[in-house]
Amino acid sequence: MTIRPISVSVSPTSASVAASATQSFTATVTNDGSNGGAGGGVTWTLKQNGIACSPGCGSISPASTVSGAPVTYTAPATVPAYPLLTITATSVTDTTKSARVVTTVTTASGAACGAGSGSESLLKGQYAFQLQGFLTGGFVALAGSFTADGTGKITGGELDAASSGPQPIDTTKSLYWVGPDHRGCMTIGGTIYYRFALGSINSSNIATAGHIIGFDDTTGTGVRRAGTLKLQDPTSFVAIKFKGNYVIGLAGGSVGGNRATVAGTFTSDGNAAITSSNLDLDAGGTITTNIASAPAGSFTCCDADGRGTLQSTAGGFATSLVLYMVNSGDVFFESTDGVFSGEAIGVPTGTTFNQASLTGSAVIRETAQSSTGPLVDVALATANGTGGLNVTDNTNNAGTFSSATTAFTYTVASNGRVTLMGSTKPPVFYLYGPNAGFLVGTDSNVEFGIIEAQAAGPFNPALLSGVYMFGTENPSAISVTLETGVATLDGAGNVTGTLDQSSSAGLAQNQNVSIPYAVAADGTGSFGSGTTAILISGSKLVFINNTSNTPAITVVEK
Repeated sequence: MTIRPISVSVSPTSASVAASATQSFTATVTNDGSNGGAGGGVTWTLKQNGIACSPGCGSISPASTVSGAPVTYTAPATVPAYPLLTITATSVTDTTKSARVVTTVTTASGAACGAGSGSESLLKGQYAFQLQGFLTGGFVALAGSFTADGTGKITGGELDAASSGPQPIDTTKSLYWVGPDHRGCMTIGGTIYYRFALGSINSSNIATAGHIIGFDDTTGTGVRRAGTLKLQDPTSFVAIKFKGNYVIGLAGGSVGGNRATVAGTFTSDGNAAITSSNLDLDAGGTITTNIASAPAGSFTCCDADGRGTLQSTAGGFATSLVLYMVNSGDVFFESTDGVFSGEAIGVPTGTTFNQASLTGSAVIRETAQSSTGPLVDVALATANGTGGLNVTDNTNNAGTFSSATTAFTYTVASNGRVTLMGSTKPPVFYLYGPNAGFLVGTDSNVEFGIIEAQAAGPFNPALLSGVYMFGTENPSAISVTLETGVATLDGAGNVTGTLDQSSSAGLAQNQNVSIPYAVAADGTGSFGSGTTAILISGSKLVFINNTSNTPAITVVEK
């Protein structure tokens, strides 16, 4: 006697359902002798990311059916923040047997994006992206490249996440949408889901940059990450274009699970060798400074998506990295263990660094993790070009705000490494241009920062006018709320816009922004009540919330 196991199947096997519309599904149970031999029934469940979500994600009725009888799914009135739902039919007789179907809630036009659609032509070409974030118990990073066709289809690409190695993007399950305000959504492989905001529109009306956040953590207990995307130059996908001096900055975690940051410089020969490097590392408060190596490693470059690899053999920072070329002067990085991510900026040929490389005003922004929680700082720095530097820091340490000015003396080495004197354990700078570079801490807070030259003042509110994108940068803890969105500044102190948010409370989409902004002559000011902002130029500013106990750095730029 052969007893065949029960099996369950559901038809249709996938579906897209417009908001407020309905869709029928039918489960068929075979080899079930119950119900008088007619075949047993099933119970139906509706979930997002494994969590029951009705009525917010719609409803399914009735809750159980006999084999072959239809059930009706009714979509919610609006597209959910995470529109990918799983409908599961489970055998009543044998609850270990079930079948499921992934259902996507869409707008009436077919867009699975609460931000809308119709402006997909803004995203066209090959884009590199890198994100940094957290899951419970550790750091995560992701880097990759995708090809957008300008109509909403992703036609190629690959990504690196954790230690899984390069994974080709399944183009049959990857789509994107861009709404009229330049916010958009993207699904990669049918399960990874993002929200983004686009900017830096070129003369061909194509976005060359954007801020991006993961948007599939519906419960606030999953993976959350934030980062950037940039239009790639495919002509740079050859080894000879990865040549010369670069300054690199990385942030994330270490093998022991602690926060770690790296900044430094390296030289590539444009063939296969990293001929020299000089790095500073802060791993959970353990400081390794001025790590000089020659030779310093090797690299490979690049496949059709701009992907390559770099192996550092520097004594205090021997590691393997994945690289994605943005162009010959801009490269995204992620460690192969999936905990570091960052960027390298090329140093123009013939650049010589000296004391005058710090002259005038610069804006510094940094994240860290103190003993009490996330720490952020935005600072205005003024250098005299001969060794004197004044830095006015505006710091939120896990909800405690402070502002102070410190006078430093500095020394700029010929490779762009800057040492400071004037406080206890000051950070180290690595410059890739005048008043521009990366910052690494030398204390237990494990700081990581970016330095940008400030445009010439004086400044006033009228300099900030038009449409800007914004996003969270380099979050330092899982508790930090991640945001991306767009804002319109009227030049008279008023901001309106829309943002999308991923936090420990879950997802919040299409949140209205209506706040004031202020700008002083030196570029300092505010971007909303209870904030500190500093202008880099009329096209870019950074700000922090002064009172949040889980603060973040937000970058606002055209």
